Amino acid sequence: AECVYRPTGGNGNPVRYSSESASNGGKKVYSSAYDGYVNIRRSASAKSAIIGELENGGDGAKYLGKHGNWYKVSYYGTVGYVNSSHCYIE
Repeated sequence: AECVYRPTGGNGNPVRYSSESASNGGKKVYSSAYDGYVNIRRSASAKSAIIGELENGGDGAKYLGKHGNWYKVSYYGTVGYVNSSHCYIE
């Protein structure tokens, strides 16, 4: 399976990576956002820079913890924060 990771900046073209292994044994965070994706931010703030996107229906991001209303995640080598009101954990 493939998941699309859209880094910001550069030429703006999506970069395809093969799916992250689920063998990490930990929880995963999945987007349930109305727009089809949730922004991954540099810090746990809506004013923080957007460093990527976690799309609905993908393989999810590795859950690293919770900071207020934000989940700290690792997604294809990028560590950032997603708003918990637009995501769920499994």
